Amino acid sequence: MADLERDSEFEFVSAHWDAPPPAADFHGRVQAAYARERDDAPDWRRWVAAVAVVGLCAFILLNIPHRPRRYQPVPQPHFIVISQGEHP
Repeated sequence: MADLERDSEFEFVSAHWDAPPPAADFHGRVQAAYARERDDAPDWRRWVAAVAVVGLCAFILLNIPHRPRRYQPVPQPHFIVISQGEHP
């Protein structure tokens, strides 16, 4: 890092600063908030979301153009050989 980009005050503070420990009930509050958010969504919404995802995947898979499974050569053009003095 170039000297112009360094901030000596910030480096001093970050070297000597310790993060405070979390509150005693922090883990319980996080779990309770998660449980509250998860329980707010009705079961029918989860089923609708799951069916929508499966339906979208099926729609995408069914609309992919199918390619032949083996190589199919391109038909060769037909050449007409005209000898001297003949016209088509």
